Amino acid sequence: MAATIAAVALVAGFCPPQRGYAGQPDTAAVSAAAQNTVHLYFADRRGRFLHARERVFKHPSDPLALGRAILGMLIEGPRSGPGRTLPAGSQVRAFFIDGDTAVVDFNEAVREKHPGGCRTELLTIFSVVNSLVLNMDGVEQVRILIEGREVDTLAGHIDLHPAYAADMLLVR
Repeated sequence: MAATIAAVALVAGFCPPQRGYAGQPDTAAVSAAAQNTVHLYFADRRGRFLHARERVFKHPSDPLALGRAILGMLIEGPRSGPGRTLPAGSQVRAFFIDGDTAVVDFNEAVREKHPGGCRTELLTIFSVVNSLVLNMDGVEQVRILIEGREVDTLAGHIDLHPAYAADMLLVR
């Protein structure tokens, strides 16, 4: 997968290649009412890297409910300061897991209201990817759809056709 990401970025000529991170934390299964911590990835103050921010909440045992909860918290944005990676008005139309791939279907607002720019687009994509892959057992990669369809890009720069693994090179 890392080779695919690098090849896409190099061929497209938009951004420096990024290496995928195939690992994920070893977390125990939890009951429906257990309090747990997830790490959500939001942009730093300068909009150059992602920072992990902890959230403690009643962690659902159902993986689909957990994925929806993580995406909902990303859409809400950080509790304080800058760092939003998904534009206001973004909504998750559907979320499902196909093997080791989580598939997120956003509404059109995620594209229409996106501020644009190669780096910002990378941060948006990997905010979603890292937050899901690094918090969900069995999820190794994420595919992003818009309005139920595969699209070329989110905001004109990064190919959205492949599924992406987590990228820790963007995290500081």
